[in-house]
Amino acid sequence: MADNDKKIDPYDVAALEKSLNDSASRVSTIWISFLVFSLYLVTAAGTVTHKQLFLDEPTKLPIVNIELPLWWFFFLAPILFVICHAYVLMQVILLARTAATYNEAVRNISERDGLSLEENAFLRQRLANTLFAQILAGSPREREGVFGWLLRAMAWITLAISPLLILLAFQFVFLPYHSPLATWMHRALIVLELAMIFFLWPMVFDPRRELRWPAWRNEIAREDKPRQRGVARILRRALMPIAVCALFAALSLALATFPGEPHVNLLSGHPVWEVRCERWLGDRFDRLQLAQLDAVDDEKLAKIESFAALRHKFAFESRRTRTLQDRDFTCANFQFGDFRRMSLNRSSFVGANLSFASMRGVSLAGAELQGAELSLADLRSAQLESANLQGANLFQTQLHGAFLANAELQGAQLISTYMNGATLTGANLQGARIDYAQLAGSSLDKALLQGAIVTNSKLHLVSLRDTSLQGVNFENSNLGGAIIVGAKVWRTRNVDCEQAEVKGVDFGGPQFPAGRTMAHYIAASTVGIPRADTTRPSEEYAPVGDRRAAAVRRMQIGLEGPNDDAAETAAKTWRDCEQQALKSGSEPFEKKRVAFLRALVCTSPDGTDIITGVVMNWLNLQAIIDRSGVAEPLAKGLLGEDGSECAVTKSLSAPIIDLLRRFAS
Repeated sequence: MADNDKKIDPYDVAALEKSLNDSASRVSTIWISFLVFSLYLVTAAGTVTHKQLFLDEPTKLPIVNIELPLWWFFFLAPILFVICHAYVLMQVILLARTAATYNEAVRNISERDGLSLEENAFLRQRLANTLFAQILAGSPREREGVFGWLLRAMAWITLAISPLLILLAFQFVFLPYHSPLATWMHRALIVLELAMIFFLWPMVFDPRRELRWPAWRNEIAREDKPRQRGVARILRRALMPIAVCALFAALSLALATFPGEPHVNLLSGHPVWEVRCERWLGDRFDRLQLAQLDAVDDEKLAKIESFAALRHKFAFESRRTRTLQDRDFTCANFQFGDFRRMSLNRSSFVGANLSFASMRGVSLAGAELQGAELSLADLRSAQLESANLQGANLFQTQLHGAFLANAELQGAQLISTYMNGATLTGANLQGARIDYAQLAGSSLDKALLQGAIVTNSKLHLVSLRDTSLQGVNFENSNLGGAIIVGAKVWRTRNVDCEQAEVKGVDFGGPQFPAGRTMAHYIAASTVGIPRADTTRPSEEYAPVGDRRAAAVRRMQIGLEGPNDDAAETAAKTWRDCEQQALKSGSEPFEKKRVAFLRALVCTSPDGTDIITGVVMNWLNLQAIIDRSGVAEPLAKGLLGEDGSECAVTKSLSAPIIDLLRRFAS
């Protein structure tokens, strides 16, 4: 018979055996490569430290051999891993279908030729000794018993269980980075993995299954019993998938979370966007723990400082030692850290611990620092414009010469804070506690201080132009030489303004829309302050740890006093000071200001930092008209042209020197 007349034998065992062996070898190679890839990812992710997460150091993406920042690695590597896993599963499914055809051919040959069980087993022993070939079509000796159980366990662990655990590991390791996009991508990939395990993986052991949705249609279509009994059977089988999905949902959505995630707040009954740093199950895995972190290259810092000194630049004008902007460091621990001259603009440090941190010359413009712990930190010459420090603790924090224009400081605790020469123009300090603070030479022009406590503080030569001081308590605070022009002083009490220059004060109360009450005004002014802080002791006027309640109470005492007698007494004091300043004229105040400011800058160990604020607050062009009596002698003094040397003159930038010379001429 001619070759083309030969009939193809669909049960050609030899041909199917060769095809099965070839396919099994290829799948085995792919499987081993996948295991190596998985091991690399676990090692790469598991060895990432919190410092690497903070610095976002680059790492190499496998297969394509490209270096990526850590964020991109943790975002792209899991996606690549799931794609590879899906490809391996599809290859194993195709192998299972080939094995099913081979099994059918062997069964047909055995029935046709009357092969014994032993002969059938000998026939199957000719298959390649690969994992999946033996699981799917091996002899009973390999497919049954303890050895068969071990082979199937190996397949389950490597292709069904470990991929889920690897994705969970990625999610847990990357949690301290606080990236919603990356974390939700990890969760989406875990859902996809669960879908592959429950839809694709069963097709490996049951090649007759089809990929259908919903999955139980496969079972119902093959059920010989009545439909009701088939559905009941499938529901019983669905208990395990439901339990597994519930477990991984709890791990990924409830446990593997970081502070401030909206869905966690919804589940726990808290406001959606509230940040709560306390956790019931530890706080080591969901935030950066980097006490004593040294994030600054000392050699690079020395070069920057040397160059800045050579070019006569201030700290905020010089280059940055490192730039990490728009990052989320919520609830992180950076105690005793070193961040000098770094750029951390618009980053979030809500509830973070930055106590004792070295942050001189740091840039935190627009940063979120609500409820942050900044006690005893060094923030001299720091750039904090428009930063949010509501409820922050600034106990003994050094802020000499810091720039805090338009900063949000409602309810902040500035106890024994050093802020000489600081710029707080337009800052909001409603309900703040300013006690034993030093603000000599600072500017609080157009700032809001309604209901604040400003007691036992040194406010020499503070500028309070158009400042809202309604309800402020100035008990035992020194306002010698201060300029108080156009300030709103309704219910401002315990003020000693005899040595201050008071002009045109306004006795009007806070303004709020018709139909609203003072209580509404106070609530609206304090809404952004962190509500609870269980790690701090109680303070005056507050329940334990509740900073918002403390600020509300201070504002209530200041703005909703028991009677109007105290308000009238305070108003009389202000009028007397205004009359006295009018009689004395400006010349006596100006002479005292020049002497005090020069001494403050030229003799203070922090003069290099303070001079920045003094120049900006007292010698800016907008104020030259009404401060002309201060500008010329102060400029000469800072330049050392008044007969006495000023140690910090060499630290002045060229533009400032030109400005001082213009004033001195």
